[in-house]
Amino acid sequence: MATDIELHRLLHLASATLPTGAFAYSQGLETAVEARWIQNREQTEGWLETVLHTSLKHQELPLLHRAMQALAQGDATGLRHLNQEAIAWRDTAELRAEERQLGRALQRMLEVLHPGRSPDWFEAAASAEGVSYLAGYACLARLQGLDATTTATAYAWSWLENQVAAAIKLVPLGQSEAHQALASVAAALPAVVAAAARVAMTAIGHTLPGLSLASAQHETQYSRLFRS
Repeated sequence: MATDIELHRLLHLASATLPTGAFAYSQGLETAVEARWIQNREQTEGWLETVLHTSLKHQELPLLHRAMQALAQGDATGLRHLNQEAIAWRDTAELRAEERQLGRALQRMLEVLHPGRSPDWFEAAASAEGVSYLAGYACLARLQGLDATTTATAYAWSWLENQVAAAIKLVPLGQSEAHQALASVAAALPAVVAAAARVAMTAIGHTLPGLSLASAQHETQYSRLFRS
């Protein structure tokens, strides 16, 4: 069982009010609603379950586990490589911009919460490909004293909560429907986090053409509430 301070750090990291600006992104969901691919709670759940079991399970969470391992081992070279992987796997301009923008927000937050403890590689990354949200999340979690499984759970929950919040505005979903969707998809988080930890580095990656198309089309969508 987590201690009081560990629970506080976990809730801080997973909170939807964490000032990274993640609430401004729908990750293609807005276009999926505009195209009428998603029109109700059941279709919202289907979209989120597909992303969770494909993208998070086989890409983001395995990379996050590796980043936590690299931090524990003091492997700056490995962490830089994982940072590059996290950005490279974002296959649209909006998704790459989101990864970098949220990474910069976490970098600023890390410097506020843990002054003088930013990893040296941050500066090099910021002047090159940029700090990814995923690598920044791992660094903040490490400095907060959280383990890899806890960190992956917090990351997945943050993603899911932001997506359901976006669906409330876009589909739209009522509060009861939103809670049902959140509970339904969240039930799979422990199994997905556990499976992601076992994904080999050579097997990391996914294909979600619908999400990629939605994200790319969002760049020119006439009317929109979200940045991606």
